[in-house]
Amino acid sequence: MKKLLIIFLSITLCIGTLSAQTMDGNYSIDSLVVKYVMVTRSMQQVSPVDGQTYTSEFDANLSNYGLRVRFPSAADDEMEWEFELPLFEVGDTIRTTDVALPAPAYLQAGGISMNVDFDGTNGTYLFNEGSTYPTTQTVDCVTSPTIPSVQDDGDWTDGDHGEDGAVLTTNPTTVLTGWGIIRSGVFATFQAPNMATMTQGVDYGMTPEGTETALPNWGYMKTTYNDDGTPVGLHLGWEAHDGKDANIGIVSVGDQFYNTTDAGLGLLNGVVGIASLPIDSVTAPAMAGLAASGDAWPYPYPNDAAGIDVYVPDNKAYMFNGPGAIDPATGATVIDTETGNPLGQFDGNKAYIFDPTGALIGGGDGLPFSGDEGLKFTGYYATWNTLMTLKAIEHGATMAYLAGAATTQAYADSIMDAIVYQWDFDTDSLNAITMDVGGTQVPVIAAASTVLNDSLTSWVTAFMTAGMPQAQAVNEAIAMCMPVVMGGLTLVETYGQGLFENWAGDTLTVNDSWTECESDYWTWWGDDSTEADGVTPLPRFSATGLPNGTYAYGGRVLVQLDANCIPARWSQKVDSHWSYTGALSTVDEGIIAEKFEIKGNYPNPFNPITKIRFSNDRTANVKVNIYSLLGERVNTLMNKQLNSGTYDVTWNGVNSKGKTVPSGMYLYEVESEGRRLQGKMLFLK
Repeated sequence: MKKLLIIFLSITLCIGTLSAQTMDGNYSIDSLVVKYVMVTRSMQQVSPVDGQTYTSEFDANLSNYGLRVRFPSAADDEMEWEFELPLFEVGDTIRTTDVALPAPAYLQAGGISMNVDFDGTNGTYLFNEGSTYPTTQTVDCVTSPTIPSVQDDGDWTDGDHGEDGAVLTTNPTTVLTGWGIIRSGVFATFQAPNMATMTQGVDYGMTPEGTETALPNWGYMKTTYNDDGTPVGLHLGWEAHDGKDANIGIVSVGDQFYNTTDAGLGLLNGVVGIASLPIDSVTAPAMAGLAASGDAWPYPYPNDAAGIDVYVPDNKAYMFNGPGAIDPATGATVIDTETGNPLGQFDGNKAYIFDPTGALIGGGDGLPFSGDEGLKFTGYYATWNTLMTLKAIEHGATMAYLAGAATTQAYADSIMDAIVYQWDFDTDSLNAITMDVGGTQVPVIAAASTVLNDSLTSWVTAFMTAGMPQAQAVNEAIAMCMPVVMGGLTLVETYGQGLFENWAGDTLTVNDSWTECESDYWTWWGDDSTEADGVTPLPRFSATGLPNGTYAYGGRVLVQLDANCIPARWSQKVDSHWSYTGALSTVDEGIIAEKFEIKGNYPNPFNPITKIRFSNDRTANVKVNIYSLLGERVNTLMNKQLNSGTYDVTWNGVNSKGKTVPSGMYLYEVESEGRRLQGKMLFLK
């Protein structure tokens, strides 16, 4: 399961091949800065093993790039519609997270504690009991933070660079070297660059994906020493990206839809599980005011705002992906000084799909009322008419494909036929609506089909010219046609005054955003026969399985966001600082001790350091803990396998959070295979 978890922090400690200094001992983390970037990846992956293209079973079953929503809602007895609106494209940044925990107090508040032993001779590390780390987990397409305990021993490397790969300065003495994790049961693995000869941003780190000379996964260590060569602390930093090289974000045992083939191919399965999005209650009223005034503020361009009606819901005018309040003078987002978030913005899962810029539904340039917005024909809201149209496009395209359509005109005609059916148009009235084209009156619905065909042809040609296979190009083009279809329906409505109506004789309107969609207005079509158990089934359209009916008055739809698994490649860039808390030194290792005993600590009383000496009479795992007189564990100085011998463990009077403890009496306890011995010592400031 560890590769399914997107590692938020991978802490291990190492020592370079240094001539004068040693790093053996115990360290505790005391600050952490993390930058996390999640970018959408393609579900059509090129395997790093054989270079062929595959789609993992996980992606085929769960991943999507859109905003999958339900209407009315998951809790509603009439939850009939589940559909997906475009939200992300491959290469889009889904989310960037910056976390700054600059002092032990911040780490403590977050429940983060890391205490690690070094072994410089063997190039290994060991996390001590009580260590925790922040990460994320994705369950049922919901990604959430978690802080599990961490138990890991692993291996590190400095790339065998030694002093040739280090940059050495004095006063204070520091050593900078490459650093890499080469074995771990939990964390990302990465390389140790030669910091003396390689260049950050060229040879290692922060280069565009695919750059031949880049080391995308790399680390560094900067160690600081006192003048006498004893360590003070160190900085550890690294960058790692999902993939086979880093051994994270790839198919592994325990994953949902795991199979050995995908795992052997090294396929990615990292996702960002989104169950809520930024929502605000200020954008809809602000855009309504802008439309009413016709003002181009704060955008200096000719706009379509004048005369546009943007309706504001009476209650909860919530907008998905709402940016929050905007400064009218600058167009910049107004930040709430108390929360640090955009003013008026919050996370939620139920809102209107309001799209005055075209940024959500697609085709937009990010500017409001500039004329390219996909929902401009329905008052910039996703309404019941939007839902009907999307499903009709899907059904029409499916029917064309099953019928063996060989031209874009065949797809266009099939889509328009499905539109006529789903909208319940009175075809007699519809066929009477004509417009002048080159001096000839032609049915407007036929003209709309021609416009749709022209658009599909243009898009398919452009996609195929760019190298896309024909089948994929057709699918991509169909996914873009909703605004064209809605524009065609608006054209029909414009020319069909008094004739644009359904079979019941009710007048239809494309822009139905003036009202709220309510289930009481549902009109059923089709079979209402009762089943054998006496229950009347919900009439459904056989081709799609969707409810066979419509809402008499349409209107805005307040939708509930479903859990969405967005395929993503995660990147992490971390800088951390660690304080030296005590060193382990060997007095007589390998000489068989006669018994397990404590030989005391010296000096005692002490300030700032003391050495605890003990003998261990057998090869065993040995722990050395410090306790207060109340029995609270203050720090773990050692937790590792030792041979028989006599040892010194150094303590510098700090707790596991890196803070100096108060003056007073403390207990030290040495444990070996269930045997425990204790001693007392006095710390004076």
